[in-house]
Amino acid sequence: MKHLRISLVCLLLVVVTPLRSVDKEAKGKKTPFDPSEIPASVVRGDLERALDYNKVCVAVYREGVKKIDANGSEDSTDAFFLAYHLLGQAQLNAMIGDLPGAAKNLREADNISHHPSYAAMFGNSPLADGWQDIFAATKGFVLEKSGRSAEAKQAYLSRPSYYSLPRLGILAVNAHNESEATKYVQQTFQDSGKRAHNATHNPTAHIVLAMLHERIGKVQDALLEYENALKYMEKGEIGNNQFLPIVVAEAASAKSGRLRLSSK
Repeated sequence: MKHLRISLVCLLLVVVTPLRSVDKEAKGKKTPFDPSEIPASVVRGDLERALDYNKVCVAVYREGVKKIDANGSEDSTDAFFLAYHLLGQAQLNAMIGDLPGAAKNLREADNISHHPSYAAMFGNSPLADGWQDIFAATKGFVLEKSGRSAEAKQAYLSRPSYYSLPRLGILAVNAHNESEATKYVQQTFQDSGKRAHNATHNPTAHIVLAMLHERIGKVQDALLEYENALKYMEKGEIGNNQFLPIVVAEAASAKSGRLRLSSK
């Protein structure tokens, strides 16, 4: 039980507090680099490097899970981090077009979360809501990148959250449903503070706003929102769960938008 209590404290850092605190723990104890390099690489446009970093995280925590299973330990912290980084890997694979790989990552993460040895950590702990939010958003993201927008929307709507709400905004903008896109941005910003993140810094939501402004010819307003999104991404001010690529997935769109409007 002592190990389980320690695990819960550690994992609450993932869902309840900004992950900069977990960066330090993970860098010093588990991974050979700062895992915040994963989203930072996405922002720089280097998806392959981000994927390489993420694969290291998966490998490290996979070894940890093997030790848990071998020793019969009650501490399933590594199982959570393995599943968490598998979702990050699914997001990255979806972004580079490896949709079978993304689907495989998603299935493995789901299997871990339902494994009898770890189910309590994912389903009956204070982490359950946060895990379900991230999983649903990742499922929706993989479907979105597969061109299955209607199914993606349903997955996002199953768990409206910091991760899924702005993606719903992207879908709505692409469907030329401006009122719905505006609604999802507003809901994203209202989500602020639920798990110790500042949702007003959600870069995808600001990009949706930029796209809406640009569509009606408000060039300066659109430019400001693209710049806000890039500022939050480049400074790492993206709120909770900073290792997740989905939060910065529209970095290239923000850069191209800023470049396009700056020349006007």
